[in-house]
Amino acid sequence: RFLLLGKSARSLLLEPHELTINVLKKLRDRDISCVGVVYEDVLIANFSASDLRRVTKDHVSILGLPIAEFLAL
Repeated sequence: RFLLLGKSARSLLLEPHELTINVLKKLRDRDISCVGVVYEDVLIANFSASDLRRVTKDHVSILGLPIAEFLAL
């Protein structure tokens, strides 16, 4: 499930259990650079491509984590 903000289809909010790899696909598909992570109608985090700095070739598997867990690393 995802929510759109306002009238722009370029704004995207996701729930914390959304897998990080799926979030990346949504960023690509919608040609946007960041998303908000919402829990119980409260913005709890922001994810953007710059958050991928922590991913190394030895730790690519972390992209399979829920986005909230990925951001907590």
